[in-house]
Amino acid sequence: MTEIVRPLLIFICLFINTIAEPSISNFQECSPKEIVISHGKCSLYVNELIFLSEEYNKEDVPMEAVNNMSRACQSITSCFGGLQCLESQKNKELYQRKCDSVQLKNFEVESCLTRFIKDIYEKNSSCSSKYDFTAKTFQQKREAYTSGKSCFLDFVKNNCSERALSYMKSDYDHFLDILTIPSENGTCTPVQNTLTKIQCEAVMREMQFKMIELSLSRDEHVNQNLSAACQEVADCTRPCSSMDSEGIDKLCGNFELLDDKEFVNCTEKIGTIHKENKEKLSGYKCMSGLDSIKTLTKNKDCMKEVMKGECDESALKNFDRNWKILDNALSH
Repeated sequence: MTEIVRPLLIFICLFINTIAEPSISNFQECSPKEIVISHGKCSLYVNELIFLSEEYNKEDVPMEAVNNMSRACQSITSCFGGLQCLESQKNKELYQRKCDSVQLKNFEVESCLTRFIKDIYEKNSSCSSKYDFTAKTFQQKREAYTSGKSCFLDFVKNNCSERALSYMKSDYDHFLDILTIPSENGTCTPVQNTLTKIQCEAVMREMQFKMIELSLSRDEHVNQNLSAACQEVADCTRPCSSMDSEGIDKLCGNFELLDDKEFVNCTEKIGTIHKENKEKLSGYKCMSGLDSIKTLTKNKDCMKEVMKGECDESALKNFDRNWKILDNALSH
């Protein structure tokens, strides 16, 4: 793999989560009395949760503290939910999402789900292949986790912590809601972004393995399906904006270039000539003063001229598109 193509093999990264704002319901503004209750009674429970979160701001939270946080969360959502006005309902949504995030972490559900998705992609479980746990739509995913509940819980029992199993046994229906019901405005909640990212990271790891395989192999068949595989990454993120769409487009563009065997083979050939017989390239006027192959990749017209002279015409059929992708990759 030459210096021209190699940057494409490292131009893969994970992107920042897009955080969804709480949805706005059609409630009336809170009355002065409701505001007093909200800022008084409900705030006491909020302060309790904040105190517990700050006191146990670490990975290993004692079970007693986990249960206390759960009770505080129930009190918060019940208090705000009991006030039928706009500010309180927005606070109920906000703290429900915060509490969901805290619960999934404290009960080690996130790490358990990471193991489960990894197991699916590694095809280690006999039953997981019967259900579409990695479905691209919320409805399909809900159907999979409903019909495949016993399969999923068996995995949790055998591979995850007692905490995770306890949570799943008592709150499985709520877990399904967290996993598959978006907010009222159709966007994903922050927790859903996190859970979707867990699945997409597994897909991304598969892509990285394929990129490593490509970097170690000269077999042209290895890279034939890279564009299709990249599309799987894009499809994974569709339910939620857990990865930046522009970044995914760039990533898939790189794979599209690598699928253009004629162009890639030509750049490989030029790289080999430069390494083994640099004098041959000096015959091109535009190569005067260009002391490295990386310098050549900064000069579009010169690259095109050299490719015309050294390769079959088919290597240039998508030159402008491929140059744009290559230039973008090399600039990062």
